[in-house]
Amino acid sequence: MTMTKTLIIAGLAVASLAVAAQEVTLKRTFTEGSTDVYKVDTKTTQTMNTPTMGEVDTDVNSSVTYSVKFDKVDPATGTANVTTTTKFDKLEITGSMAQMMPNVKAPAPIVTTGQIDSQNRLKLDKPAKVDPQLAMLGSSMTMQSLGTLVQLPGKPVKLGDTWDVDIPANPFMKDGQKVTCKLIGEKNVDGVDVWVVGMTGNIKIAADMSEMMKNNPEAAASPAAGMKILVNGTVDLDSQATIEKSSGKTLTVDTKMKSKTNVELPDMGMNMDGGGTTTMTVALQK
Repeated sequence: MTMTKTLIIAGLAVASLAVAAQEVTLKRTFTEGSTDVYKVDTKTTQTMNTPTMGEVDTDVNSSVTYSVKFDKVDPATGTANVTTTTKFDKLEITGSMAQMMPNVKAPAPIVTTGQIDSQNRLKLDKPAKVDPQLAMLGSSMTMQSLGTLVQLPGKPVKLGDTWDVDIPANPFMKDGQKVTCKLIGEKNVDGVDVWVVGMTGNIKIAADMSEMMKNNPEAAASPAAGMKILVNGTVDLDSQATIEKSSGKTLTVDTKMKSKTNVELPDMGMNMDGGGTTTMTVALQK
């Protein structure tokens, strides 16, 4: 190898290290009156070991359109008032467990209002309604708890840096939980410069399904209505997202989850262990 080639290689290596060490600020900006529309596809496969029926399985496939309209932007604070709409385009439930929950159907569109800031932190004026039967099947829990907008750090970061994100309060999960985000790279996708952000975490589930069903008329027709049902477990989360550099807008999110659950029916003296996997893809529609 010639001296010239050696110097070129050394120079490129130094330049790469300099880029990796450079701090950047990931900041979300908004355009008043605009709307971001996302397509969210979720597939969940679960199995449950029951004392009477043995192993029962359930597959849940759903497709959701999730839109965020930026109603009014405050340039001074960098925040925006928003209206979000969650509309189920498809909900398919198959398997043994589906026969025990014949009344489960796609809920009506869910419309909420709130505020979003430059870190992509969305604060709703009131909690979004969680369908207890869908939550038990894993679909609603995935959508409502984690959402589609990746929260950005509140300080400059460099490649390899991490930051914690609080999980919004949810009746299906224990309070005070976090996931960890990491700035893992950058690339160009179809002419758009993006940051690549990873997200990992171990989420603890703790829910009293009977309490969640009390104020849900549709759940009242379920065979499980009136029964005490306690659900506990964990969900391991592994996700990767692309964030538009120029606006801080979430473009895509690809998520894999693996769950372990225990369902207790104390009135019947019954305990059931189970688990499952969920994949979720989120894509901003052009």
